[in-house]
Amino acid sequence: MTIELLYEDEHCLVVDKPAGLMMHPNEYDRRSPTLVSRLQRARGHKIYTVHRLDRKTSGTLLIAKNEEAARAFGALFTSRALRKRYLALVRGYAPCEARIDKSIRQKKHGRQVPAITDFRCIARAELPEPVPPHPTARYSLLEIELVTGRRHQARKHLQSISHPIIGDKQYGDRNHNELFQEKLQAPFMFLRSAELAFTHPFSGEHLQIGTGIPAEWRAIFGRIQLAEPESYAAPYVSALPPYVPGEPAPLIEAPRLIIKRAYDGSSSYVRPYDGKRDEKAPRPAKKEQEYR
Repeated sequence: MTIELLYEDEHCLVVDKPAGLMMHPNEYDRRSPTLVSRLQRARGHKIYTVHRLDRKTSGTLLIAKNEEAARAFGALFTSRALRKRYLALVRGYAPCEARIDKSIRQKKHGRQVPAITDFRCIARAELPEPVPPHPTARYSLLEIELVTGRRHQARKHLQSISHPIIGDKQYGDRNHNELFQEKLQAPFMFLRSAELAFTHPFSGEHLQIGTGIPAEWRAIFGRIQLAEPESYAAPYVSALPPYVPGEPAPLIEAPRLIIKRAYDGSSSYVRPYDGKRDEKAPRPAKKEQEYR
C-alpha cells in the first residue's frame, strides 16, 4: 500500500491514507503494519496523530511532527475550526442536500452524544440489476461534512436514513454489498476523506487540501455510469478565505426534496438543509415518499 504525501511543512504533513491500512494496532490485530509505524520508520522520528480514520476509510489525514504541533492542531479539531469533507457512495437516490441531527451512542461509555452530519448529493446512477424488493439498483454519490466528529458518525447517520454506504459490512446493506463484490469486483467500502480545510496555527495560512478519487473508485464509477465530480479529479493544495467556525459550507443550489422521517426518538430528525444549524424542522403530518 502506497501512502501518498499531499502536503508537508516543518509542523505537519497531510497524507492520503489507503483503505485497509490501520492507524494503530488494536486488540484484534497487533501484527499488521500500521500507518503510524510505516511513517515513523520512513522518517526516523516519532509522529503524532491528531485524528483518525477507520481501517476501511481512505483519504486525507493530518499528522503532527512534534508535541507542540499535536496540541495546536488537536485544538482545531476540538474547537471545530477545521472543516472535514468526505465522499461516500450510498444505496438509493438520496436527497439533493440535507442535515442529519441525531445523537449517537458511544461504544466506550454507552452514553448518547450529539452528532450532526450535513450532505449534498453530487451524482446518481441506476443499474438494471434487481435487488429485492426493487427491480433496479439505485445509488448516490454524496459530499459529506461532519459538523461533529463521532466514531462511525457518517456510517451510522446514513444507515439511519436508509442510505447506507456501499461496502460497509457493519452498517450497510448485505444485498447491495454482495452485488458490488460479486458482479463489480468491488469489495471495499466507498467512504473517503476527501478534503481538510483549516487555518494553519503557526503560519496563519488558510489551507484547503484535497485528494483525488482513487483509480479503483473511477473504475466502478465508469461501470455503473456515475458522473465523476470534476472538483475531485486530482489531489490539490490551495489557499481559501478565512474559515469562520460554525458557518455552513458553501453548497450548490439544488431543488429541495422531502426526506422521510426514519427515527423513533423525539430528538432525532432529518430536514432539508437551509443553512441554519440549531432549529428543528416541524415534523411532517404524514409519512412522505420514501427514497430507496
